[in-house]
Amino acid sequence: MTLKEQNMGRAYGFFYSSASQKELEAELPSVRDLARIPANMSLELKAGINPEDYSHDSELKELSEMAIRQDNNYQITATHPDATNKRTAKELGDVMNTYYQSPLMNSFRKGEAKSIGGIVYKEADRYEFLE
Repeated sequence: MTLKEQNMGRAYGFFYSSASQKELEAELPSVRDLARIPANMSLELKAGINPEDYSHDSELKELSEMAIRQDNNYQITATHPDATNKRTAKELGDVMNTYYQSPLMNSFRKGEAKSIGGIVYKEADRYEFLE
């Protein structure tokens, strides 16, 4: 692991939305503004959850498989230079809370989704859920 990778906060979110990836991405700039996340924090949104994306990390792969079983259909990865994983997870939590208040998450508010998803980050040698 390089020094740059050591100083990079990472967090992973899994969630359900009936909106398309295009719709969620179009909403992302205003979500970023409303959540007031730092400009240097990167967000990568992907439709579908592929556990093989995490084949390098067996615990994260298992968590992604669990997210699929809970009917989540999106994954979002946040990276934040010079931040801890926990701080990055908190910022991602702000993003997710803002998304949940948008019209794109109307299926969540109507109770159609079985899970609201979750955010995980690595603390020492194991993953923790953001509460």
